[in-house]
Amino acid sequence: MKNPRLRRNSTDGFTLIELLVVIVMIGVLFSIALPSWVSFLNNRRVGSARDEILQTLRQTQAEAVRTRRAKTVSFNTASPPQITGFEGQPTPLGKGQFTAGMIGLQITPAAATSITFRSTGALSNLTNPGDLPVTITVSAPANGNSTSCVIIETLLGSMRSVNKGDPGCS
Repeated sequence: MKNPRLRRNSTDGFTLIELLVVIVMIGVLFSIALPSWVSFLNNRRVGSARDEILQTLRQTQAEAVRTRRAKTVSFNTASPPQITGFEGQPTPLGKGQFTAGMIGLQITPAAATSITFRSTGALSNLTNPGDLPVTITVSAPANGNSTSCVIIETLLGSMRSVNKGDPGCS
């Protein structure tokens, strides 16, 4: 006697139409989710770069106070942007993970591509009150859909980070 489980029935499986419908449904869901995913990635890149800039500025300011010597942070806005902290070594933002066009960097006023902290932690290369606040804007992609800023507000060197739409960051 033959086992009925071993017999194959010709009605088992999926039809070509059913497979095509499933593939089309997956494509529609993917096309709905893709813009949100790209926006999420851009926001993460901007936040990471902004935090790296703020951390470098604060470390340099603290090092100037600790060593009682002026320390400078320099920015290179080329693509991909680079930052040079108190160690004097230029480092690409994102530790080299950002390629050209992924992240843009803009500094306002344009003369503030180099920021020097005195031994007291105050700014030394910005003596004109009209140069304040210094706004360092990070955007992704480089043309700016996702934007975040680091703002140096006073000559004493107080800093804050803000997102696009908040006061001081456009």
